[in-house]
Amino acid sequence: MQFNIGNFLSKFKTLVPHGKIVKDELMRVVQEETGIVLLSEEIFFHNNTVFIKASPTTKNKLFIKKQQIVSKTKERIGDKTFFDIR
Repeated sequence: MQFNIGNFLSKFKTLVPHGKIVKDELMRVVQEETGIVLLSEEIFFHNNTVFIKASPTTKNKLFIKKQQIVSKTKERIGDKTFFDIR
């Protein structure tokens, strides 16, 4: 019996990245796209939705670039991380 490393590693393709990894990448993308620096404590996840706890002005700036932020983050860390930002 031969061990096929490809078959073994294929089950890891569907894993979702850890929350800290997603937060860090989301913070990087937000800073690149908007110039806004978010703190890790301002980002929360619930049912594949990202909630950002910030001032209304900051939220408005984020929502203007929402599609770019979501698509760039998904491109970097995978489609199964989150679906929406609020």
